[in-house]
Amino acid sequence: MVSGGKVAENRWRGRLVAHARFIARFLAVFVPVYSLGLWRGAAAEAPWVLAFAWERGWPFVPAMIVLYLSLLAAWGMPLLLLPVDRYPALTRQVVRAVLACGVVFMALPTTSGFPAHAPVPAALDPAFALLGLVDRPFNLFPSLHVVGAALVLLASADH
Repeated sequence: MVSGGKVAENRWRGRLVAHARFIARFLAVFVPVYSLGLWRGAAAEAPWVLAFAWERGWPFVPAMIVLYLSLLAAWGMPLLLLPVDRYPALTRQVVRAVLACGVVFMALPTTSGFPAHAPVPAALDPAFALLGLVDRPFNLFPSLHVVGAALVLLASADH
Protein backbone atom coordinates (compact mmCIF):
# COMPACT_ATOMS: atom_id res chain seq x y z
CA MET A 1 0.00 0.00 0.00
CA VAL A 2 1.31 3.45 -0.94
CA SER A 3 1.28 6.08 1.78
CA GLY A 4 -0.31 9.51 1.27
CA GLY A 5 3.12 11.12 1.50
CA LYS A 6 4.44 8.94 -1.30
CA VAL A 7 1.46 9.83 -3.52
CA ALA A 8 2.02 13.55 -2.89
CA GLU A 9 5.74 13.14 -3.61
CA ASN A 10 5.01 11.36 -6.89
CA ARG A 11 2.49 14.06 -7.84
CA TRP A 12 5.11 16.77 -7.27
CA ARG A 13 7.75 14.81 -9.13
CA GLY A 14 5.41 14.48 -12.11
CA ARG A 15 4.60 18.17 -11.94
CA LEU A 16 8.29 19.11 -11.77
CA VAL A 17 9.12 16.91 -14.76
CA ALA A 18 6.21 18.32 -16.79
CA HIS A 19 7.20 21.88 -15.91
CA ALA A 20 10.87 21.27 -16.73
CA ARG A 21 9.89 19.83 -20.13
CA PHE A 22 7.62 22.81 -20.76
CA ILE A 23 10.37 25.32 -19.94
CA ALA A 24 12.95 23.40 -21.99
CA ARG A 25 10.69 23.28 -25.05
CA PHE A 26 9.81 26.95 -24.65
CA LEU A 27 13.50 27.91 -24.43
CA ALA A 28 14.39 25.71 -27.42
CA VAL A 29 12.08 27.88 -29.53
CA PHE A 30 12.38 31.21 -27.69
CA VAL A 31 16.18 31.56 -27.73
CA PRO A 32 16.64 31.22 -31.51
CA VAL A 33 13.52 33.24 -32.36
CA TYR A 34 14.42 36.05 -29.95
CA SER A 35 18.07 36.05 -31.06
CA LEU A 36 17.15 36.10 -34.74
CA GLY A 37 14.65 38.89 -34.04
CA LEU A 38 17.32 40.96 -32.30
CA TRP A 39 19.66 40.42 -35.22
CA ARG A 40 16.93 41.40 -37.71
CA GLY A 41 16.06 44.54 -35.75
CA ALA A 42 19.69 45.61 -35.45
CA ALA A 43 20.37 44.87 -39.14
CA ALA A 44 17.34 46.77 -40.44
CA GLU A 45 18.24 49.96 -42.28
CA ALA A 46 15.18 51.77 -40.98
CA PRO A 47 13.44 49.81 -38.23
CA TRP A 48 9.96 51.01 -37.38
CA VAL A 49 9.39 53.09 -34.27
CA LEU A 50 6.06 52.13 -32.77
CA ALA A 51 5.67 55.13 -30.48
CA PHE A 52 3.80 58.35 -31.03
CA ALA A 53 5.64 61.63 -30.66
CA TRP A 54 3.54 62.53 -27.60
CA GLU A 55 4.53 59.26 -25.92
CA ARG A 56 8.21 60.09 -26.23
CA GLY A 57 7.70 62.95 -23.79
CA TRP A 58 6.58 60.67 -20.98
CA PRO A 59 8.90 60.66 -17.98
CA PHE A 60 11.18 57.71 -17.36
CA VAL A 61 10.09 55.90 -14.17
CA PRO A 62 12.87 53.49 -13.17
CA ALA A 63 10.76 51.68 -10.56
CA MET A 64 8.52 50.31 -13.35
CA ILE A 65 11.20 47.71 -14.05
CA VAL A 66 10.04 45.91 -10.91
CA LEU A 67 6.56 45.50 -12.41
CA TYR A 68 8.05 44.48 -15.77
CA LEU A 69 10.33 41.84 -14.27
CA SER A 70 7.56 40.58 -11.98
CA LEU A 71 5.98 39.00 -15.05
CA LEU A 72 8.82 36.45 -14.95
CA ALA A 73 7.24 35.01 -11.81
CA ALA A 74 4.22 34.05 -13.92
CA TRP A 75 6.25 31.22 -15.41
CA GLY A 76 6.21 29.49 -12.02
CA MET A 77 2.42 29.54 -11.67
CA PRO A 78 1.77 26.42 -13.77
CA LEU A 79 4.09 24.48 -11.48
CA LEU A 80 1.82 25.28 -8.55
CA LEU A 81 -1.56 25.14 -10.26
CA LEU A 82 -1.61 23.37 -13.62
CA PRO A 83 -2.49 19.68 -13.81
CA VAL A 84 0.15 17.63 -15.59
CA ASP A 85 -2.21 16.71 -18.41
CA ARG A 86 -2.62 20.42 -19.33
CA TYR A 87 1.10 20.99 -19.98
CA PRO A 88 1.09 19.69 -23.58
CA ALA A 89 -1.62 22.19 -24.60
CA LEU A 90 0.16 25.06 -22.84
CA THR A 91 3.44 24.09 -24.49
CA ARG A 92 1.82 24.13 -27.94
CA GLN A 93 0.21 27.51 -27.25
CA VAL A 94 3.41 29.12 -26.04
CA VAL A 95 5.54 27.68 -28.87
CA ARG A 96 3.02 28.84 -31.48
CA ALA A 97 2.91 32.31 -29.92
CA VAL A 98 6.70 32.61 -29.99
CA LEU A 99 6.80 31.49 -33.62
CA ALA A 100 4.05 33.97 -34.56
CA CYS A 101 5.96 36.76 -32.82
CA GLY A 102 9.07 35.69 -34.74
CA VAL A 103 7.24 36.13 -38.03
CA VAL A 104 6.29 39.67 -36.99
CA PHE A 105 9.90 40.38 -35.94
CA MET A 106 11.12 39.34 -39.38
CA ALA A 107 8.45 41.23 -41.31
CA LEU A 108 8.32 44.36 -39.15
CA PRO A 109 11.61 45.07 -37.39
CA THR A 110 11.13 47.70 -34.71
CA THR A 111 13.27 49.79 -32.42
CA SER A 112 12.64 51.97 -29.40
CA GLY A 113 11.67 55.54 -30.13
CA PHE A 114 12.61 56.69 -26.67
CA PRO A 115 15.85 58.43 -25.74
CA ALA A 116 18.39 56.60 -23.60
CA HIS A 117 17.06 56.57 -20.08
CA ALA A 118 18.37 58.69 -17.25
CA PRO A 119 20.54 57.19 -14.52
CA VAL A 120 18.69 54.81 -12.23
CA PRO A 121 18.74 54.62 -8.44
CA ALA A 122 21.46 52.32 -7.10
CA ALA A 123 18.84 49.97 -5.63
CA LEU A 124 17.56 49.25 -9.16
CA ASP A 125 21.00 48.79 -10.76
CA PRO A 126 20.86 44.95 -10.48
CA ALA A 127 17.48 44.80 -12.22
CA PHE A 128 18.63 47.01 -15.08
CA ALA A 129 21.90 45.05 -15.33
CA LEU A 130 19.93 41.79 -15.61
CA LEU A 131 17.68 43.25 -18.26
CA GLY A 132 20.68 44.68 -20.12
CA LEU A 133 22.20 41.21 -20.50
CA VAL A 134 19.38 39.95 -22.69
CA ASP A 135 17.35 42.93 -23.84
CA ARG A 136 18.13 45.30 -26.66
CA PRO A 137 16.02 48.12 -28.09
CA PHE A 138 14.74 46.00 -30.98
CA ASN A 139 11.61 43.98 -31.63
CA LEU A 140 9.55 45.46 -28.89
CA PHE A 141 6.33 44.42 -30.62
CA PRO A 142 4.80 42.02 -30.01
CA SER A 143 6.18 41.62 -26.53
CA LEU A 144 7.24 38.03 -25.95
CA HIS A 145 7.43 38.87 -22.27
CA VAL A 146 3.78 39.84 -22.09
CA VAL A 147 2.53 37.17 -24.50
CA GLY A 148 4.22 34.36 -22.57
CA ALA A 149 3.18 35.64 -19.16
CA ALA A 150 -0.42 36.07 -20.32
CA LEU A 151 -0.58 32.52 -21.68
CA VAL A 152 0.81 30.88 -18.55
CA LEU A 153 -1.38 33.01 -16.26
CA LEU A 154 -4.51 32.28 -18.27
CA ALA A 155 -3.77 28.55 -18.28
CA SER A 156 -3.10 28.65 -14.54
CA ALA A 157 -6.21 30.73 -13.80
CA ASP A 158 -8.42 27.88 -14.97
CA HIS A 159 -7.08 25.77 -12.12
